[in-house]
Amino acid sequence: MNILPLTESLIDDLAYVYPEPWKEEPWNEFFTFEEVEEIIRKAFERRGFMGFVSQNNERQVVGFTWGYLMSSKSIADYAGWNNRVNFSGDVFYLAEIGVLKDFRGEGIGFQLSKKLSEKATKPVILRTDSCAQSAISLYKKLGFTPLLSLSGKQITDVNHQSRLYWCLR
Repeated sequence: MNILPLTESLIDDLAYVYPEPWKEEPWNEFFTFEEVEEIIRKAFERRGFMGFVSQNNERQVVGFTWGYLMSSKSIADYAGWNNRVNFSGDVFYLAEIGVLKDFRGEGIGFQLSKKLSEKATKPVILRTDSCAQSAISLYKKLGFTPLLSLSGKQITDVNHQSRLYWCLR
């Protein structure tokens, strides 16, 4: 496996791969090629964008991750945290990570997440579903801890109560 920076020349390859992990539980999300291209192109336009892909020996993209900088206020507004978390300045939002089903269990998700987390501005924030136990296990191995409110409770997304936020400081 090769880990490469995500560049615009890889958008089409990634657009074919991106929808696959999200079709599964607990996400059950379905995207067209055009929707995916737009999602990826918009991500490239975000401040501080950084991403990586994993390619197999046939140069097929089999995994991906990306994120970007967000102000602590904008992520708090987006997630509905309003006055529940004590952050100031910028955070790096790890927006996406996915590995094709046939390539899971090979450490690709770990390698991608580690590379992005090492290069990102701290703190790094991510969101995952409480049912995604393999993802949660991965994030714990990388040193992420639950993002806690000022009252000590784990932060959830106000629009999706099963989506939990994690933080790497």
